[in-house]
Amino acid sequence: MNSCTYSVSFEAILLMPHDITVVRSESDTYDVKFSTEGKKSAEVKMTSTFKPDHDLQMVIQMSGQLSSFGICEPGDPGQTGILSKDCLMAQFMPNFSEFEDLQEQRNEVYFVVDRSGSMEGSSIEHASSSLLIFLKSLPAGCRFQIIGFGSWHDCLFQEPTDYNETSLERALQYQREMTANMGGTEVLPALKAAFDSPLSGQGWYKQIVFLTDGDVSNADEVIGLVSSNVGKGRLFAIGIGEGCSTNLVSGVARAGRGMAAFIRDNAQMHGAVMKILKEALQPRASEISVKWSVTKKSASGTANPVNVISIPTKVPPVFAGRFLTMYGILPEEGQFAELSGEVVLEYEILGTKYSLRIDMASVQLHQSQPDKTDVPIHRLAGKCQMTELSDKYKAELMRDPEKSKSDEAKSLRSQIEQLSCAINVLSIFTGLVGVDPVKQEIPAEAPAPAPAPPPMFCRSMPIRHYMCMAKTAPRVVGSAGFGCSNMAASIAAAPRSAGFLGFGGKKKASKSVLFGRSRVAESAAGACVRESLPQSAVSREAPLIADATGEVDFEEKKSVESPLLKLVELQNIAGFWNLVEDLAKCINLSLDSLQKLQPKTWSASYSQAVTDRVWATALVLAYLHSKLSASLDEWELVGKKAKAWLIQQASMFEKSPPTAKKLVDGLIEQAKLVVNK
Repeated sequence: MNSCTYSVSFEAILLMPHDITVVRSESDTYDVKFSTEGKKSAEVKMTSTFKPDHDLQMVIQMSGQLSSFGICEPGDPGQTGILSKDCLMAQFMPNFSEFEDLQEQRNEVYFVVDRSGSMEGSSIEHASSSLLIFLKSLPAGCRFQIIGFGSWHDCLFQEPTDYNETSLERALQYQREMTANMGGTEVLPALKAAFDSPLSGQGWYKQIVFLTDGDVSNADEVIGLVSSNVGKGRLFAIGIGEGCSTNLVSGVARAGRGMAAFIRDNAQMHGAVMKILKEALQPRASEISVKWSVTKKSASGTANPVNVISIPTKVPPVFAGRFLTMYGILPEEGQFAELSGEVVLEYEILGTKYSLRIDMASVQLHQSQPDKTDVPIHRLAGKCQMTELSDKYKAELMRDPEKSKSDEAKSLRSQIEQLSCAINVLSIFTGLVGVDPVKQEIPAEAPAPAPAPPPMFCRSMPIRHYMCMAKTAPRVVGSAGFGCSNMAASIAAAPRSAGFLGFGGKKKASKSVLFGRSRVAESAAGACVRESLPQSAVSREAPLIADATGEVDFEEKKSVESPLLKLVELQNIAGFWNLVEDLAKCINLSLDSLQKLQPKTWSASYSQAVTDRVWATALVLAYLHSKLSASLDEWELVGKKAKAWLIQQASMFEKSPPTAKKLVDGLIEQAKLVVNK
């Protein structure tokens, strides 16, 4: 390939709910210019020369804790459709702190693991050890199933089985013998088996954890399957390595109303699996709704309700500590300044109703500069609506493949194509094609495609040189930018082209940067969409970044030391450990010294003896907190299970729950003195 000189520039507008205190980066330098006296908004410009050997990123610190907030972006009167209307973005931050120690009851937990040939080596080894931690972290009272898949699939049990010592031992034998010996990657039959398995009874709910490192040719069919079965349970997906399909993993998690995680290095797998399991087991929010209680004063002073169009039409699932994002399109241009009222998120957890409110008076206005036409919030809203329509289309085809010719399918496809061309964002039916930057026209014949470049962190091109193209056009390399500038034209539907990531190697912008306006090279685009980008273009050295959709990329870190896995293996199903030689070796102390330092009673005020099991369990918890705190994600559920067992033991003689908890905390503090010697 011929080399060429290039440069990358980056600018962004930040809109935050609290004053911005610091904008920094470990690799790049930014100039920050505050737009308001309160420092809630700022213009950021990269002043250093960017080298594509790392992700383009920034850390934004604020004076207050990130909480629910709203932004309004005025429409462009010169445009039509969604771009001409004012657009509200409401970001809700749920808080489940009072349910921190509670878990969902009557769960059927499925672990669907890829055992195809591509998983051979460290991938299957880490998947196996992750399954060990997964199994030991399951709560009492649940039922579980393991499904391995490749060219075929097999289920460990005939149906989900009660979590007990017998079933756990059988599952652990499966875990020890698990290999990557099942050929190709046939996802659809495995997930269909999980969804088709009858529920254990009324009130039971499926939580499916799906782990894969591959790509499939029928991703749309798989996503359609999940979407058509969403009433039966939630699906959480984990993508492994560079060859994993982000379209598949993100798509099934979104359709399954769960979460997606992507890991770059196999050593991160333990933490990823346990984070996902923690989300699956937290109390589930139901009866979720968003109400736009917005009014506009008439000339006579009467407050009249405004009919806000809500995007998406179906409210996304609620997860603790993760933004729930909704968009509202106002029916008329220029209405924002005259509006009052609030946007309300309501949901129910364990029979108790909760609500989060965003007052219209607190909503910030994002006004594009006079010479700019980028409208990132409108494009995000359009992308969200387009994704929802695409999922409906896939679910329609999954129920009946012949329905591709039905009026409903044709209508959905038409809406997707029109919306994609209007906002210049790729869809399942449209692509991007190069345009001559001088003549502003499509070449009569597209040149032969160049050889595929080697994996790279970033490749940037002026997005204004691209336009949406019809399906009959030759397939060419396009851009994964979030949209074209005002110089681009739009025509309907092409097969998706290979994409370039506009800036950096991240799959998505960070949560903080997502709400701003970014400009890459000559582009006036609002953000980057990267569904078609192969995972090979992603940096291996990316930090933890979570976006508003709940997708997470895990930063690379050292693999877990063997003592953690050994301790997990030694834990009893009830949550306790026995005071034995193997345990003493794991925490680097002799069994004799641990026995000599064992307290006789729980405290001076109680005569009840501290048993070997109680002392061993306290020692392990002390060791985990003192020595393995950096791996909290991996052992948190195991630790909670152990602490719950200790509290249960203390409750046998101390009936006050707070006092019993204090006794346990005191015993763990004594144990810390021992393990930290």
